Amino acid sequence: MDWREPRVGINILNSFFKPTAFGDGIVRCSDAFQFGMALGRDLKLRDILGAVTQESAKTELSTRLIWSFFELSALLEEVRLLADAALNVESPEKPLAINGDPANADTSYGEPLIEWFAKEFLQQSPAHCLFFELGLNSPFFL
Repeated sequence: MDWREPRVGINILNSFFKPTAFGDGIVRCSDAFQFGMALGRDLKLRDILGAVTQESAKTELSTRLIWSFFELSALLEEVRLLADAALNVESPEKPLAINGDPANADTSYGEPLIEWFAKEFLQQSPAHCLFFELGLNSPFFL
C-alpha cells in the first residue's frame, strides 16, 4: 500500500501523536482498554447506523464509522501479528471478518471476536479482561 492510502497514512500520522497499542509485543491493560474502545465504538456505530433513517445523520455516522474502522483495523493487525507469534494462542474456530463498508451495519462479527480475544488473546487474565470490558462498553461515555 501507498502511504497516501488512508488506512496507511492515518495510522502513520497517529503513531506520531500517541503510542501504538501492542507496539512492543507486550499486552498491557491499557492496550486491552484501547482495543475494547475501538471495537465497542465500531459495534455501536454500526448499531446506530442500522437504525437511523435520516440521510444527513447516515452520512455523518458513515464518515465516523470509516475513520473508526481505520483505527480498529490497525489494532486488529497488531493483535493478529501477536497471536500468530504466540505459541499459546489458538486461532479462532471460524475466520473473523469485519466489513469496512459503512452501508453494512452487520455486527455479527462482534460476539465471536470478543469471546476469542478474551479467552485466547488475553488468556482470561482478570485485569486485562476487566479493562477490555470497560473499553468495550464505554466508547461514547469517555
